[in-house]
Amino acid sequence: MATLTNNGDGPLQVPGFGSIPWIFFDTGPVAWNAGLFNNADILDVRITSYVNNLHPGKHQKLYRHLERLIASSVPSWNEILFYGNTRGCRPPRILTYGCTIHDYQEEHRLFDVLRPWPCWQIQCDTSNEWETLRNTAREYVEGPEPPKWKQAESLPHKPVNLMDLLTPEEWDIPNHVHLIARFKRTRRAWFDHPEPGVSFSYKQWKQGECTGRAMHAQRISKYPDPLHHDHKPVRLEKQFREKGLQVVVEIARIELTPENPIYTGESDFHTEGLRNDRIAATSLYVVECKNLTTVRLAFEHEDKVHATELECPVPQALATVLDIDCWEWYEEKPPRALHAFRSVPLTEGRLLSWPNTYRSKQESFRLVDPSQPGNLTLIKLRLVDPHYGICSTQNVPPQQNDWWAAAARQAARLDQRLPLELVWPVMDQVKDWPMSAAEAESLRTKLQFEHERARRVIESCVGHHIVVNLSYDEEEA
Repeated sequence: MATLTNNGDGPLQVPGFGSIPWIFFDTGPVAWNAGLFNNADILDVRITSYVNNLHPGKHQKLYRHLERLIASSVPSWNEILFYGNTRGCRPPRILTYGCTIHDYQEEHRLFDVLRPWPCWQIQCDTSNEWETLRNTAREYVEGPEPPKWKQAESLPHKPVNLMDLLTPEEWDIPNHVHLIARFKRTRRAWFDHPEPGVSFSYKQWKQGECTGRAMHAQRISKYPDPLHHDHKPVRLEKQFREKGLQVVVEIARIELTPENPIYTGESDFHTEGLRNDRIAATSLYVVECKNLTTVRLAFEHEDKVHATELECPVPQALATVLDIDCWEWYEEKPPRALHAFRSVPLTEGRLLSWPNTYRSKQESFRLVDPSQPGNLTLIKLRLVDPHYGICSTQNVPPQQNDWWAAAARQAARLDQRLPLELVWPVMDQVKDWPMSAAEAESLRTKLQFEHERARRVIESCVGHHIVVNLSYDEEEA
């Protein structure tokens, strides 16, 4: 069985790559080897090629389990995949391109009178007049404000009670009083968080009749919303019944011991495979999880926000609505266009699927009982894009010497033709064919290097949210 023990340090190593029918990728001299399977029916999947490091004769039961696991993954792949020229599997539940700010730069008689002068003698003619104006400002600053989660700009770097900003002496300086009053006016601006059911009903959303009624319409866009969400469903079991599917199979095991009680997790988010692997989706099945704290898999997705499509005078409020990092206008670069989805617990028996547009990272975990060992066993199925064809185990014969040697020894009837003391020297002459263990380890190292290099390149290409309202040129749009 293709398994690997990880002592808890660094990323998971890949023990063996197998394939089951579907598609391929093109990345260079090293790549994953996919396996092929055919599906006469969604519940009747058959692996038609071998899986690396899983002997078809010795591991027949495991092959049957993998077939059932693939059959269970197909419906979830149908749900998460969509064609590139369409608008996704599901329409947005909340359709908005901005938000309305209430009490933004609210009018108050205080701001008609109070000016940022350095001393009150310039502001007022008499001390009584200044005291009246100062008391008006104090009353305004001490007044109510919306709850923090509804504030358009909460000013998190300022104290909860703005009165703590000024000393008694500073209350006699109009410049300071004017500034704290402006802070209060900023905090008093609020907005309503967009909720589902406003633009369209749940029934309309389920039927795809949901676009064209945004709470806040697009300002300008190269791709305006159509009247309805037109989605072409994916049915892998029907569309590729004859051709079959290709799947890269990985079986991994992490073992923790009292001497090594912590798995540090993966340090970086990543997509699955290289470009030439053409991975479209991934399914992860948790075979066993014993004596471990909650194992979680975190996700993030690159999705740019373009300010020219949005309508909101307060960037912080818009960032809250879209759940992205707030940008400051004085920052050199806007925030990276990565949307965090948090993490999903990997409980025993769970089958989790996601498209390869998502970036994932396994988080750290440890032993629950540090005096006892624990382990995590996973099966990962990577679906190759069925519209492509990559080199698979249907094209490449097994490279393990022990597989070949046993078959060749039996086919040549060496035990019948030669004395046993001569059989072993003959077989020893081809111990490194088709591939030696050292060569296989070298190829694995190259593959891991290519994956890390690709990850760094992808990381460097992550875009940024476009937050500056640029002039709109219809010819360039």
